[in-house]
Amino acid sequence: MPRWLALLEGPQTLGKGTKFWAPFVLVLVAASAYPLFADGYDVGNNVYFFNWAFMALGLSLIWGYGGALSFGQTAF
Repeated sequence: MPRWLALLEGPQTLGKGTKFWAPFVLVLVAASAYPLFADGYDVGNNVYFFNWAFMALGLSLIWGYGGALSFGQTAF
């Protein structure tokens, strides 16, 4: 097994160290502070955008990973 591939075969430790939690907390604090310095119109637009982004991610998982509604392959 190559050395770089052996590095991937370790214990699952994602989320147990500060390398994961520090950026997570930083993004959470930035997202919480955003409405304090932005106007209401921008906050509303960003909420609308992120709602659609999460729906698109869910649809992508359903269509891609789940294999539902694959019209392109069945047509040809």
